[in-house]
Amino acid sequence: MGTYIISSHGEPKWDKKTTIPQGVSVRFYQKFGVGMDMDEAFRLQSALTDPTHVDAKPILDRNPQRALWNGPYTQQPEIELTADAKKTFKSGIVHAESREIVAVIELGSPVTLSAALQTIAAHAAAKKSQESVVHCLFCL
Repeated sequence: MGTYIISSHGEPKWDKKTTIPQGVSVRFYQKFGVGMDMDEAFRLQSALTDPTHVDAKPILDRNPQRALWNGPYTQQPEIELTADAKKTFKSGIVHAESREIVAVIELGSPVTLSAALQTIAAHAAAKKSQESVVHCLFCL
């Protein structure tokens, strides 16, 4: 199983739907429309990347999963992923186990969550992973 982290700004589009591919599970850590503190998002990303680290458990306990979507499925809302305009952090998709940058979300080039999940599914298939868990960290 591959573990991926999407780190970006995200805006829900309630008039559209997200398509979750087969074998992809998407986990959200805050309510739609509510942003996560950037420092806490950095800590959570580190804890998700290395859950055995001594600091991981309290961070994971503080940030429980709020929603779970499993594919194949279509679900409201679609999320528009955008880069951080202040360039405080790099926006994109990371394969947690290898720390490989799978995709970068560039400033001025938003990406839908549906497109990001398709990118992840293709990356996982190339790595011979049957399933993928995607952690979405949005600083709205």
